[in-house]
Amino acid sequence: MKNHTCYFMSGHIRDTVSEKLPTIKLNQGEGVKRRVYKILRNFFSRIKYPFINKATIYAQDHGFLIPIIGNNHYSLLSDGPRFLTYTHSIDTYIRTDNKRHTLRGFLEKILFGEITLYPMARGNQCDKIFLTEKEDAEVCYNKPVQVNSLSQLWDASSLSKKQFILSLFDISDGDMAFLKSRPLMFMSQPIMEDYGLNKSEYVSLLSAIFSRYDQHSLIVKTHPRDEFQYQKYFPDVIVFEKPINIQLLVLCDICPRKAITICSSSVESFPDNTEVDWYGVDCHPKIQAHYVTPIEPNRHYNKITM
Repeated sequence: MKNHTCYFMSGHIRDTVSEKLPTIKLNQGEGVKRRVYKILRNFFSRIKYPFINKATIYAQDHGFLIPIIGNNHYSLLSDGPRFLTYTHSIDTYIRTDNKRHTLRGFLEKILFGEITLYPMARGNQCDKIFLTEKEDAEVCYNKPVQVNSLSQLWDASSLSKKQFILSLFDISDGDMAFLKSRPLMFMSQPIMEDYGLNKSEYVSLLSAIFSRYDQHSLIVKTHPRDEFQYQKYFPDVIVFEKPINIQLLVLCDICPRKAITICSSSVESFPDNTEVDWYGVDCHPKIQAHYVTPIEPNRHYNKITM
């Protein structure tokens, strides 16, 4: 499959991953540049990538990928456990619904098509949703849904296929032993990038969280887009920065005694015998401001009040 597929990836994806696949990396930019890149990509992608109109498309349908999908039909891919339930709680998608009735929405529809107003499988261009577990999100009742258990797919895969997948992320036996070396794992998120906290605010928030644990027993598993320098501010913690997702780690039997997070849906991947400390979006007003309704994990957890 990898030899007959073109992978469009964000510029945030590390070269160590993208260079191992037939990849087209797209620079997202920031602020005004991000909007300019999106408009230019919309006008030139059909010329630059003419094969798209005849391709079978599996994609996420928001952000920088909208101009690539264009007016084509596609299937939505999962972005983690219960990702539809979580993302539909975010204020961004509520505002997208409201945008349909504004001048900005009208202009964006002309520029990018209806997909810009109906992300996360809600528009008619999305023909099917692929999930790794069943979800109760409303959109799932209006589309064909195929649930593929990752554990079943992994168990049915050949050894060579498993080795190739692990090689994409440069995961070694030493990494596996390293990840098992500490009983506590903090699931990082791009908090500063996504929620607008400045460095001082994030350090204060982390200090309040980390002070509740033995930092010599703590490993920080960073999110691929998280660029915060944890060890600079918290030298006693161990940081694991390779961009492997938690679902794959769990398939490789990497399960800490306790997982700690602000609001990362990745904790949904761990088995029930992994205890979860969940701080929630209400741990900081700038994070809470992005959510219309608070998100809660669909499992037993310890809700920690700051």
